[in-house]
Amino acid sequence: MDAQRFSVVYGQYNICESRPDELHRFLSVLREFQLSPKSATVDGNTHLIKALRMCWPEVIIQRCLVHIRRQGLMWCRHYPKRKDAKALRGLFLQVTSIRSEAQRDSFIAQLNLWEQKYGHRIASSPER
Repeated sequence: MDAQRFSVVYGQYNICESRPDELHRFLSVLREFQLSPKSATVDGNTHLIKALRMCWPEVIIQRCLVHIRRQGLMWCRHYPKRKDAKALRGLFLQVTSIRSEAQRDSFIAQLNLWEQKYGHRIASSPER
């Protein structure tokens, strides 16, 4: 979208997100329109991240907080029984409440503490 003219710059149907060549072709057209994004918020699709980096090497890529939360909660049961899973679920529930750099830093510190406490156990677990 062109924010100044309130109009669509370019659109395309049926782009396969698992095909980096299609994503790169789409983004290349946007680049031809002289678009030069400073940042991109993505759902975590690695093909999209690679295509963005190919078109705009300096773009800042960040992960969508809703997608972080959704994926993280998929890893935990709705009512986890293990202490590590309960703690991790609690962290993922906080993700969409981050509104400031201080909250971000606090979240990262809590996540690092969780990793120090439980990470080795999870990494060595035969469970999927």
